Amino acid sequence: MWMLGAGTSSASGIPTAYHLIWQFKRRLYCAAERVSLKSCEDLSSPSTQARLQRYFDRLGRYPKPDSPEEYAAYFEAAYPDSGDRRTIIEQYVRDATPSFGHTVLAALLSIGKARIVWTTNFDKVVEDASIKALGSTGRLVMASLDNAQVALQAINAGRWPIVGKLHGDFQSRRLKNTSDELRSQDAELRRALVDSCRRFGLVVVGYSGRDESVMRALTEALDSGHGFPAGLFWFHRPDSPVLPPVQELIANAQKLSIQAELIEAYTFDELMGDIVKQLDDLPQHLFARLDQERARVTDVPIGTPGTSWPVIRTNALPVPKWPNLCRMVNCTIGGTREVREAFGIGERRRLGSEAKVGGSRIWA
Repeated sequence: MWMLGAGTSSASGIPTAYHLIWQFKRRLYCAAERVSLKSCEDLSSPSTQARLQRYFDRLGRYPKPDSPEEYAAYFEAAYPDSGDRRTIIEQYVRDATPSFGHTVLAALLSIGKARIVWTTNFDKVVEDASIKALGSTGRLVMASLDNAQVALQAINAGRWPIVGKLHGDFQSRRLKNTSDELRSQDAELRRALVDSCRRFGLVVVGYSGRDESVMRALTEALDSGHGFPAGLFWFHRPDSPVLPPVQELIANAQKLSIQAELIEAYTFDELMGDIVKQLDDLPQHLFARLDQERARVTDVPIGTPGTSWPVIRTNALPVPKWPNLCRMVNCTIGGTREVREAFGIGERRRLGSEAKVGGSRIWA
């Protein structure tokens, strides 16, 4: 089984919970201080984030940064009306398209190497990718808050593949995205999650573990050491902190002799690309589709000009030390391989800063 969080949909154009939290904070701050949203336009700027956080720290009634309650609390504060929250979510997910990672996961579903996908996301990118891999939606069992009993029935009957929407999709009449709603996770859908975790292993990716109800279900599924018979593998970004509830879950699983690991992975697409390389029984038509999807161009947005310090902003890599040596090779011996071999020999023999091999020049 797989469990997907918001991080798996970022390549599909949907902001993660982390980015949404800062958008909610900006809206609340600018409304209270009666200033333009453009005054806090660069939400990636440390100075902008510090400015916003100082305001909420002074208020003293909001969760601390990186708290599991942070997303739901700020979302509900910024959009108290459930209809408004539904509209905002729909705006984010309506144009989302499956990423390479979703395409790989759909291929795994189609050949039976993945059976169930649980997700806290509201989008439909898993379903869209599965339609291409399966040919239709006829084989795909969809379970959401409106038809939670379907998940348990399908699991008991062994009807795969299954996609379970733990918080509903954006069209669900019982969409859940606030603190009280998240705590009272639908009983039937939660029971299906717990039951399936007692029968299968689970891979978690792109999910921070912020939702108390989901974490309670995963903890219950440990079942005194009888849960996750094929292991529990939680992938996280190296540059993001692992929340205490996740660390506690993994530690408790290990104490019960359940194979449980925290594993670093930068992106969902990169992880799935590594996995698909290990498959030697992928049907040719799926392999051809994945090969076509692999080559993709991603637009990298350029940050908007700021109006505060620092005046100069970059998104480049730091250069802590300037190069102080340049070598020139005159060469007529062949192609790149021959040049590199000659250059390597020159290095080993310590011929100096300039190696002369022939007529044309190559700078290294």
